[in-house]
Amino acid sequence: MSREPADRTVARLLLVFAVYELTTGLLLWAAPGYFFEHIGPYDASRNEHYMADNAGWYLALAAATLVAVRRPAWRAPIIALALFQNVLHLASHLVDVGASHPEWHGPFDSALLVLTALLLAWMLARTRRAPSRRPSRSAAPSRRRDRAGRAASAR
Repeated sequence: MSREPADRTVARLLLVFAVYELTTGLLLWAAPGYFFEHIGPYDASRNEHYMADNAGWYLALAAATLVAVRRPAWRAPIIALALFQNVLHLASHLVDVGASHPEWHGPFDSALLVLTALLLAWMLARTRRAPSRRPSRSAAPSRRRDRAGRAASAR
């Protein structure tokens, strides 16, 4: 697979991921009751302050991911951060897998987090494997050196 289709694929997946993170953050912040009852039905108590704190994380990650869609240099660090957070989130779900109401929600959420982790890992591998679009400063001769070399060879 050439670099350009992989770049476009990763950019599109980052856009989908950003929209997912944005939606999660907005629901946590603006509709914590709905989120607690329909998306995160764990335990019997709800703490809207902590939910708003978590919303801040999701909204910030969504914003950074949106920047990474347009700036390839941001992709690897943002994907690595998202992968790390996703694995921590998965660990939390695995510990509480039986504490969801209804019971099927825990295994279902855990499976989705495993799939997300695999997708983020694939995206990170594709991003890290792809060569940079810009030549490094050491590899690209400066114009000044190039002109000086031509002037010297003309003598």
